[in-house]
Amino acid sequence: MRSANHKEMEMALTALTFLLDGESVAVFMMGVKYLLTHHKPQVRKKAVCVVDKMLDLDITYLEDFKDSILKCFNDTDPSVMGATLNLYYKLITKDPSPYKGIVPSVVCILKQIQGHRLEREYDYHGIPAPWMQMKCLQILALLGAGDEASSKEMYEIIGTTLQQQPVNQSLIYQCILTIITIHPNPTLLNLASQHINNFLAAPSHDHKYIALKTLKEMAKKHLPLVVGYLKEVVGCVHCEDDAIRKKMVEVLLAMANSDTVSAIIDVLVANLDRNMRNEIIQSLTQIAQDTPHNQWFIQSINSAILSDTLY
Repeated sequence: MRSANHKEMEMALTALTFLLDGESVAVFMMGVKYLLTHHKPQVRKKAVCVVDKMLDLDITYLEDFKDSILKCFNDTDPSVMGATLNLYYKLITKDPSPYKGIVPSVVCILKQIQGHRLEREYDYHGIPAPWMQMKCLQILALLGAGDEASSKEMYEIIGTTLQQQPVNQSLIYQCILTIITIHPNPTLLNLASQHINNFLAAPSHDHKYIALKTLKEMAKKHLPLVVGYLKEVVGCVHCEDDAIRKKMVEVLLAMANSDTVSAIIDVLVANLDRNMRNEIIQSLTQIAQDTPHNQWFIQSINSAILSDTLY
């Protein structure tokens, strides 16, 4: 690490990520902290990765690195910035509250990426740094959850991200998850719904699966919106892909309430098959509390069992 050869420094830092333990963090802390300001971006990036490892081993050293990793977060080199994004994501996952102040910085990073301010080597199929954009969206989701003030700072960039061209399906999916998680915004929720409709209507099974997975997450916070998709979700029952049908059952289960439970149970009972009978019967018992009355529920379960005996 004290070598004048930056390649040797990089090798030493790489080795540290494998060899460090709780007792040795203090020994290397100052050396790693110094290398966070090295003139070579690859060295700075490797140093950020070592800090990540150190904080995994002992989070009490966070205060010693706090200012240094904030500088790396605003580094001019995208590789250093990307490594720091991963570090911040792990920290924010544990406790978002100390990091609310970085929302403008994350928004700024997204604007720079979408404005093609990064080198073309970070593009993938014409999309600028998609993995870095996704990490930014994941961070914004954590920081905006239950926080109206922080959410307002990110509404515009999330909408821009969702509408940028070209855009890949993974990025759309992450945008929708972020919209679902943060303080609700009617415009963004409507935009997310449009993309979910597109996924459901697509012939690709992958797109349908993404739509169903998204609806399941949306049901946790925006159930009335999800109930509006009941007909489209039920339409997946005839899909030949078992993964789609199983995910459909999960979404129907998430949709169940006193208004929809009768229709949902009728669909589940009418479409029992050998491959899914266990999942469906378990689902029926889980939504028992929402049924109109006990006798109706018992009749539905009996119908399911009788259908099952036909196989």
